[in-house]
Amino acid sequence: MTHIVCTFPSVCMETDVTLHLLTPTPSSGLMPVREPLVPKGGFPTLYLLHGMGDSAESWLLHSRIASLCEQYRIAVVIPSCGNSFYADDPHGPKTFSYITSELLEYTRAMFPLSQRREDTFLAGYSMGGYGAVRIGLLCPQLFSKVASLSGTLDLNRGAGFARICGYSLPSFFEKRKIPGDSPYDIFFCLDQAEPAQKSFPLFYAACGKEDYFLDSTVSFCEQANAKGLSVLSKLSPGNHNWDYWDPALTKALKWIMAA
Repeated sequence: MTHIVCTFPSVCMETDVTLHLLTPTPSSGLMPVREPLVPKGGFPTLYLLHGMGDSAESWLLHSRIASLCEQYRIAVVIPSCGNSFYADDPHGPKTFSYITSELLEYTRAMFPLSQRREDTFLAGYSMGGYGAVRIGLLCPQLFSKVASLSGTLDLNRGAGFARICGYSLPSFFEKRKIPGDSPYDIFFCLDQAEPAQKSFPLFYAACGKEDYFLDSTVSFCEQANAKGLSVLSKLSPGNHNWDYWDPALTKALKWIMAA
């Protein structure tokens, strides 16, 4: 496996940003290489979003993403985005714009990644699950499959959890409660989706049955399927931690890479 740590100046984030890129080694293993280093058209690519209080390194330290990269012959891009909820802050970094424009454009220009939507996937845990689902709903043209692992799909509950932990929050959390008609609310974004008019990604929503955010995952699956979107629900024993997220990632990637 190749592991690249890359830093570049981001207009959207208003600072230098760092990402991790993983690519598989040729399946023949040792030199001489008997197959192309890069598949024709570039690597299928999974963009992975981290949770609140964490960073890109959390995926590398706590999950088996490196071995999954090799197993499925897929490139993996992991950005660090702070406690941004992957949304544009009216008074700060524009993280949603960074993920949906700058990050995709930069990584595709600099590395041998496929530019096809059907080869491009998005996933995240906790806050990253919220970011992945919201991006999938608001920018359906970018990713063909989107996976949420214990996603913070109830934004107000997520904000309350963050305040208890003492985490800083983006400026759109200035009021104690995000209204139901806010563009930051997942269920408002879902209500605005028009699957009859455009093609949306396939969604995968996994959550532990002992998780704080189980109810919002169940509600999202029910409402999204009723809306006409395709959402596969995966509920199993587990809590809001890496004991759940690591095996959940393995199952999600198997779904992502299925034909």
